[in-house]
Amino acid sequence: EKLLWLFKTIVALRYTNKEQDYILSPILYKGEFFDSRNLKENYPIDGDANGAYHIALKGLRLITEQIGENGEITLDKKGQSNKAWFDFAKNLASKK
Repeated sequence: EKLLWLFKTIVALRYTNKEQDYILSPILYKGEFFDSRNLKENYPIDGDANGAYHIALKGLRLITEQIGENGEITLDKKGQSNKAWFDFAKNLASKK
């Protein structure tokens, strides 16, 4: 049980305490770990903003890729697959 708790803590991305809600990435990128408390332009400022951004991206994907020529939304019975979503988000990030 303690090992699982430690693992979850190490790979956590979003942290919340009484004073703030922030993102702290466990992944080292270009010599630093992303921390939303150190504000940078065009980066998410907290977990809520990041969540809202990705919900909006999912909507954008539905609008741009899932609506057929006749106006029908072309989702499979389970809805949007995780693989399709991750592929879309990865391709969008690589265009920046």
